[in-house]
Amino acid sequence: MLRSRAVTLICGILFLQCLSVVTALSARGEVLIAANGGVLEEAPENTIYAYELAVAQGAKVIKVDVRGTKDGEAVIIKDATIDRT
Repeated sequence: MLRSRAVTLICGILFLQCLSVVTALSARGEVLIAANGGVLEEAPENTIYAYELAVAQGAKVIKVDVRGTKDGEAVIIKDATIDRT
């Protein structure tokens, strides 16, 4: 339970940081390039390689999907099950 709350708190802090970046960029009239899970055409989603490619191609933000498992661990996966991946 404590780990779940810690993950929730960390995700909330990261979300607020992303909002501040978006606000700062939009105030300067800049376009924010974001990657959802990395560069999916060239690498498996939500992998370090996909994130590195996204940054190399100009992404300023990477959206990461974090889910909790039944035993309280945090994992990076978009879907509720592993069937698709």
